[in-house]
Amino acid sequence: MLDSEFSEFLFYNSSPCTTVCTNDTGPPPPPPVVDLWLPPFFFLLIMLIGVVGNFLVLRIIKKTKKMRTVTDFYIGNLALTDILSLLVSVPFTASLYPLQRWIFGEFLCKFGNYIQQVSMQVTSVTLLAMNMDRWYMATFPLETLHQRSTCVYLLQISILPGSFLISTPVLVYTHLQQGYWDGPQQFCTHTFPTKYHEQVFILYNFFMVYLLPMTSNLLCYTTILFQIGRAREDPNDSVEVLSSQLKERLDALRLKLTRMVSLLVLLYTICWGPTHFLSLLQGFSPHVQFSYCLYRLKIWARCMSYISFSVNPILYAFLGKNFQKSFKKELPFLFKKRPAIRARNSVHMEMRISGRMALAAGDKDGASGEAPPAEHLIPPRGPRKMPVPLLLPTSGSSCPSI
Repeated sequence: MLDSEFSEFLFYNSSPCTTVCTNDTGPPPPPPVVDLWLPPFFFLLIMLIGVVGNFLVLRIIKKTKKMRTVTDFYIGNLALTDILSLLVSVPFTASLYPLQRWIFGEFLCKFGNYIQQVSMQVTSVTLLAMNMDRWYMATFPLETLHQRSTCVYLLQISILPGSFLISTPVLVYTHLQQGYWDGPQQFCTHTFPTKYHEQVFILYNFFMVYLLPMTSNLLCYTTILFQIGRAREDPNDSVEVLSSQLKERLDALRLKLTRMVSLLVLLYTICWGPTHFLSLLQGFSPHVQFSYCLYRLKIWARCMSYISFSVNPILYAFLGKNFQKSFKKELPFLFKKRPAIRARNSVHMEMRISGRMALAAGDKDGASGEAPPAEHLIPPRGPRKMPVPLLLPTSGSSCPSI
């Protein structure tokens, strides 16, 4: 996990990839300088963005009383897991490229891979739980008010311990392995007893960790659309105690929350897809041999998987109104509005036109011997002096001296 793509590049003979990926004999060429320093730069940049963004998500959920809903509870769980995975996995992986070996000992080798597997497991189960919660809310809208809190609490306290338990095989099969790169070196990698054990591990990650959230999201979204369509066609539904206005608001809320969960699952699918498909390719295709081209593909896949830990806060900022307001309060310098020059010019032009119309109306009223209305006496703009209509004296009075 942590440095599998790098250690495989060292253990296998390979040649640089030009048009197709080939595998030649001979000692492995050293990676170019760009491969030694560019991946760590991107990894650390992703880690910085992800840690800051997810920390803001946790801070917002903690400070805002309105954001104590079930969905926000799941979002907080994802943010905490992403921070843990970024802090534990990314620094060690980034150091492998310039160092070209593992120098942190066997404990951190096992612990880093273990935490990364736990994070994948927690993310998968949390997305599955969010999909189930959306389905339950759409199918049983009235019962949801009474039963969701208890179910969510029991589910949340079991996700993390269950993920730690299921991920224990990673602790067993992760070891330091001796290799040769400018002399004998140690590398952290998975060492399975047989090829069968490795294939079982790859299939489990692909079906249970990767495909399960995607499949459950598809079923959940289809069910919610069906429930909303049936409720609109059949007014004598079980929700008839609610007014039609409340029904519409409830349907809109269901769709909005379901879209956000669906986008979370879609991003998870896109970001983790390359890693899982490359693992399937290497585990089940005997004709595929490791090459420099495949090495670069695995670096790209690793970048995509780390991006999944950092992109969620950006999604919340664009989709959730409560998150948008809170992000603006926490980071006001990013959301500072610039004055609209065109809007100000149009306002000034409108004021000038209204002033001229008022003056014309005042002149007309003065000619007829009537005082102009008060709203027509608009103060002049700037130092320019504008003519003010004189009030005609009434009978029995004299003009005041100037």
